[in-house]
Amino acid sequence: MKRLILLILLITYSYSYVDIPSNKCALIVASRQTLDEVESYINTEIDNKTNVKVYQSNNGWYAISIGLIPKNQATQIISNLKLDNSIPKDSFCANANRFEKEINLDDDILVKDNIDNSMPLQFDYQIKDNKIYIQTSVRNYFKKYYRGGITISFPQFTNKNRVKVINKYGFESVKKYSIYDKAYNNDVKENKYLDYLMVEGWSDNWGYKDKKVLKLVINSNNLDSLIINIRAVLRNSYKTLYIPNDGPYDQQRFHSRKVIIKFRNQHKHDSKKLFRLNYGVNECTKPKPALACSPSEEDSKPLAMCAITMGGCSYITKRIKDKNKKYLVSQACAAYSAKLLEQKYTLNDALGTFIIDAIDQEADEQEQKGADGISIILKVISFSAKLSEFSNCVVKAKSMCKRKYQEWRNCY
Repeated sequence: MKRLILLILLITYSYSYVDIPSNKCALIVASRQTLDEVESYINTEIDNKTNVKVYQSNNGWYAISIGLIPKNQATQIISNLKLDNSIPKDSFCANANRFEKEINLDDDILVKDNIDNSMPLQFDYQIKDNKIYIQTSVRNYFKKYYRGGITISFPQFTNKNRVKVINKYGFESVKKYSIYDKAYNNDVKENKYLDYLMVEGWSDNWGYKDKKVLKLVINSNNLDSLIINIRAVLRNSYKTLYIPNDGPYDQQRFHSRKVIIKFRNQHKHDSKKLFRLNYGVNECTKPKPALACSPSEEDSKPLAMCAITMGGCSYITKRIKDKNKKYLVSQACAAYSAKLLEQKYTLNDALGTFIIDAIDQEADEQEQKGADGISIILKVISFSAKLSEFSNCVVKAKSMCKRKYQEWRNCY
């Protein structure tokens, strides 16, 4: 009986885990009693929903967080944001132990982003007289951000003379960078020499709904196609909004939109048509990866992935009689399944797998002893844990296969 109580306590601890690192805390801006109230608050009060998370508190209320911040800087950050009127006066920072679980926004709350982080970014081009005229524009749909820029880079070029700036509408400065210049690299967190040509427009005075435009002309000699990476950034004193916030990386290791312009020889020198690309995205010609989910597959494919991997592991381990071997095979199978789905297999995952296996083993032993009541209770606990594990797998698989589809669409 003591072993049974211990197992129940362990399973309860394992599956109430909230993923907030020990050196960070969740910045809570509001608490609401119902999910309907949470939905209403998020959609009416929060402009940038990129890092929004909702946690169910120990008292049953739902805490709304706009992101994680370092604990050792929390007091200063919150004070500055309150002075700037960026967050409510009663906002605070909370640790993981205040919450029972994180609410899945995709399933439980309909979050309506008025503007997707890619939407403000638009790209147009025209081919004429062996030259390519491109226009990149960004409109600031975010009230609390007042400065920023557009970055356009050309992986095929190292020479500044291949690109000329013909209009910098709204930008105070536009600079061209070559391979002999350094710029900030998001991987190493310091300035680093560039690999190819880059043009950047910047403004410190960017009003709400103002549009900034950067027009360039490119010499297309000796090119069959042109590759361009495009991204933008908006900032205030405390926060940075990256546009886009997903997709392929550019040379500075920031997400970007990749544009590939392919020329037809008979039309290369003179095209009077103006081409518009939504967010600068071209579909790739390579086959769609097996683990990528198109919009119509976003629900069915993750379910199938988790059913096959978790079902396969269960089938294998049930046929092993030796207890120690069963534990080892179960852990190896679970870790391999996580790797196939590009998920991290954490210590918490390993503990959960071990506990479920231990409960299954105990249930079998109790059944052999004729203690059917205890055996049934254990099997119910095991089933609930496996169901929770399966649900978590589906959420992660859905995120992964949507990302793979987006990467494929962006010629990643």
